[in-house]
Amino acid sequence: MSEPSSHLIAVAMPAEQWSVIDGSIDNTIAVDVVEGKDDVVAVGIAIREAGWAQVPWVDGQWPPMSQVITLNLSRAQWEFALTQLHRWQDLYGSWGDEDRPEVGDQAIEALRAHLS
Repeated sequence: MSEPSSHLIAVAMPAEQWSVIDGSIDNTIAVDVVEGKDDVVAVGIAIREAGWAQVPWVDGQWPPMSQVITLNLSRAQWEFALTQLHRWQDLYGSWGDEDRPEVGDQAIEALRAHLS
């Protein structure tokens, strides 16, 4: 799913929002690998790896959650990320993570703005 850089969409967001996107895709990979959805797993892995390559790591650690980072992915990759955010969004609150649903909503709005 690699596209020429001219077809990439740059999205700037706080690292915290990317963390929720990354986590949502990780959840999808964990479930879908068991269900044998290898195509979905491959897309998810590619997006996470692309994100990791672009995150401005700080001494090998995730940047501060408030730090704005810019990630470049294809429209299809961002749309996949948005779908996974929706897939897991309602569950985050039920798992006791009180901040994650709000940050997830912010990430959803940021992606919608860039994809419309």
